[in-house]
Amino acid sequence: MRSVIGTVSVLYVLLAAASVVIIDLRVVLIPSAILTLVLTSGGFVAFRHLRGALAIPWPAIPSAGEIQSTAIIEGTALPFQGYAQEAIVLIRIRRALELAAAAFLSVAALYAMFFLANEPSFASAVPTGVFQVEFICIAGLIVLIQSLRWFLERRFLARSRCTVGTILGGDPGFFRRSLTYGFFDQNGERRGGQGVWPLASQDNLVLVLYDPHDPDASMTQRGFHFHQFSVRLIPARNRKSDQ
Repeated sequence: MRSVIGTVSVLYVLLAAASVVIIDLRVVLIPSAILTLVLTSGGFVAFRHLRGALAIPWPAIPSAGEIQSTAIIEGTALPFQGYAQEAIVLIRIRRALELAAAAFLSVAALYAMFFLANEPSFASAVPTGVFQVEFICIAGLIVLIQSLRWFLERRFLARSRCTVGTILGGDPGFFRRSLTYGFFDQNGERRGGQGVWPLASQDNLVLVLYDPHDPDASMTQRGFHFHQFSVRLIPARNRKSDQ
């Protein structure tokens, strides 16, 4: 995900540099606004569910004499019981206003450049200063990156599997700490990764979403900007009776 965002950012900067040189915002704003709208709508196509739910097997305590332990994920206590359970992972969209604002700004920019460009009053209001053009280009990059992140998250959700991972270590920072985690993929092979983690979190386990075709491509639930995860336990269902 980071490599894609980095590549798009470099291409945008090249177009923005051309805009600053010739003082013409259309060079960068028109393609970026169109791409923003394509990515925003494409996210709903890549993963069509506004809300989703995943089931993860939650094992029972092997021995009745063992001391019961409790896992904490997303601030929710998930106790191990004497019977098998399922962890239901609920996925919801968040920061919808941020996404809508990006789409609205893109539509407004395209409307202004295609329908108002020939109006004398509009032409006189278009900024021509270098610093003004740079500011608008930076704002356009932020909007584009947000829509790109939305699309990449939705596409990753559509093809990923979810499991529970263990916290192996962390590196504290000023605002967020770095987290190292491990998990087992669908073939039982040990995998791992790194991600950001809030300083105030008391979780002792993490949710890991990974690509089954490339398990090294993984993210924890905290790596998603536009999606929120919550977990609850239910008794294990009888799969045979469900069929």
